[in-house]
Amino acid sequence: MPGASRRKSAGTLVPTKPADLPPLSPDQLNDQDGEPRVSDVILAERLGFGQPRDIRKLIERNRAELETYGEICATVAQNTDPMGRGRPGKAYYLNEGQALVICALSRTPQAALVRRQIIEVFLAYRRGVLPVAEEQQQTIAHLAAELADLRQRVALIGAAPHIRAIFKGGYLPGSTALTVQDISMEWDEPRISDQRLAVQLGLPDMHTVRKLIRSHRSLLAGLGRIVNVPQAKETVGKGDAPGVFWLTELQSLAVCGLVSGNVATVTRTRLIKVFAEFRRGQEELAAAGGIREVRNNAEMVVMLDERVAALEANARTETRKEVRRQRRRDADEALTEDGDLLYGGPRIAAYLGVPPKSVDHLIRAAKLPYFRMAGRVCSRKTLLGAWLDGKAVAHA
Repeated sequence: MPGASRRKSAGTLVPTKPADLPPLSPDQLNDQDGEPRVSDVILAERLGFGQPRDIRKLIERNRAELETYGEICATVAQNTDPMGRGRPGKAYYLNEGQALVICALSRTPQAALVRRQIIEVFLAYRRGVLPVAEEQQQTIAHLAAELADLRQRVALIGAAPHIRAIFKGGYLPGSTALTVQDISMEWDEPRISDQRLAVQLGLPDMHTVRKLIRSHRSLLAGLGRIVNVPQAKETVGKGDAPGVFWLTELQSLAVCGLVSGNVATVTRTRLIKVFAEFRRGQEELAAAGGIREVRNNAEMVVMLDERVAALEANARTETRKEVRRQRRRDADEALTEDGDLLYGGPRIAAYLGVPPKSVDHLIRAAKLPYFRMAGRVCSRKTLLGAWLDGKAVAHA
């Protein structure tokens, strides 16, 4: 019948559309090393392999080709024998390119559908369209309720003297003052950088916050788009994603909830206060007819290009010839401003009416009043006049 599933000779149903395959969602991908990967077991199940070891043999046979798409991530596989017999083998985690190659090499009837499923799930991962599990939805609801409660408490106690003293002092254990200037409009939303949040939480290493963001990516994606802005130059540790994460108010509060201690509690309160102040300032600016700063993707690219150009300009080292030319220009400016100044040995020699070598000899013998400016010998007419008068008196 049209539309019915085709049958293999063994009687197994062959999927004819993606809905017939076991579901695959972005939260089933493993991104512990900073790159999304799918396990060989999940891939084998969808391709119709009877045993995981069958797909692992295929991976081993084509390892050279797979490594052209990146490093193959291997771990110790769990021993599935109920009696615990046999040695545990290797389990593989493949990136998108490697998974597509295995689909093409498997030559199973459902390989084309699995390829489509792999492309869609990795695309959804990159776009940040991550599904939110039921327990994570409860966490989001709990955070929203906590946010409303904290806002109410801030409104009630904002006038208290001891609270004002904390915010005016700008000091908390392990943190420094958080101001509206730390909030930036990124992708049409007010956000705070992971670096600034790490300072507020008293964390010595900003990469700690980034690890929390990656390990709880599914939760944070349910609170808004995860924005990662590349940097021009950054030293990145193993497994760290390049660039800076910019978090919304709810995302930053969720990260605070993952850190224990009273500093995290106070940081949440300060975040709510500063975000509220930022929004109030934006509303006042819009009401006054000002221009509200909104950065889109194109503007962000231009800004990053300007940052790179500025870094390259600052990193450029001037040659010695350029340094000497600048010194001469500085000296010439000084000469035009000070008529009493004699800059350089030749001018001193011309003023005294002696050869330049005689001036050099007098300077080495420390018999001539001089000083150095911009690396060159200088003197003043008044000093030389007094020196000549002294010599005349001595000869008399």
